[in-house]
Amino acid sequence: MSQLRHSIFDFDTLGAQVIAVCPDPMEEVARVVETDHLDYTVLSDPDLTSVFAYGVFHENEPRGRRIPRPSTFIIGRDGKVKYAYIGESTSDRPEIATVMDELRTLG
Repeated sequence: MSQLRHSIFDFDTLGAQVIAVCPDPMEEVARVVETDHLDYTVLSDPDLTSVFAYGVFHENEPRGRRIPRPSTFIIGRDGKVKYAYIGESTSDRPEIATVMDELRTLG
């Protein structure tokens, strides 16, 4: 998340708002936000409501658990998904530059 944290100003200049959704309980999310000095919104979703809504769970998780895949979405002002990146592992995330380029195409 540090690369993201250091790019918040760039997102702001493009009129974008960064929101992270985490499957951890609210208390854990609050601790991480405070400890890591995150200056963007991080939501707690321990029931995985957003994971199921966006279909971003690992379908073949070895222990049969429904765990989220790292995902990045750009949602337009019209509420529609304009860009989606769904990673295969925790380290599989789009480059910040790629996300910024996608935002620029939206104008």
